[in-house]
Amino acid sequence: MTARPAERDRETEQRVTAVADGMRDEYARHPRGAAGWYTDHGATYRNPHEDAVAAMVTLAVRDQPEWFERGRVLDLASGSGEVTLALRYAGVDASRIDAADPFTGAAYLARTGVVAEPWSFADIAQGASDGRQWRTVVCSYGLHLCEPSWLATVCMQLAIGAENLVVITPHKRPAIEPGWGWTAVGEHRDPVWRVRLRCYSSSYSRSSS
Repeated sequence: MTARPAERDRETEQRVTAVADGMRDEYARHPRGAAGWYTDHGATYRNPHEDAVAAMVTLAVRDQPEWFERGRVLDLASGSGEVTLALRYAGVDASRIDAADPFTGAAYLARTGVVAEPWSFADIAQGASDGRQWRTVVCSYGLHLCEPSWLATVCMQLAIGAENLVVITPHKRPAIEPGWGWTAVGEHRDPVWRVRLRCYSSSYSRSSS
């Protein structure tokens, strides 16, 4: 018997909740927390929320098409390429997509055929991306894991080098303050996937990518 849509929605929500709880447990059990878990498992990592990520990327491209029609896009905290593959599927030219992740470079290369920059959030805060320009940065399931002491500086560095920011997060976090260089322009909370899509425009970017 085929489940009715409402039943499928409940089943999806239950599955997503279980996966999220499982990942939190994995981070909590690791002696070095989330960063340690990704260090150990980065080469074989696959985001268990990939369907949710793809849905949110599709929504972002639909709602903000001008953010993706020209210029370069940075897939930040790129994992094994979930955002990159969703952007390609949505019509963004693969040659315009950059990526960065300090832990999952091997997994990203295996799925996308492209080498990601090995930048951590701390690296970006310390200037690793200086001189690089992007039309849009997409950070999926990553920015809420940024060390709080780095978050404001990371946001300001990104605002200098990018015109737009798309954050996909399973939390209310991160809370991006107006003084960090970004102005919120929209938010969508998906009731089934239990994930938030937030869009921001840079307050002071001079990007011409």
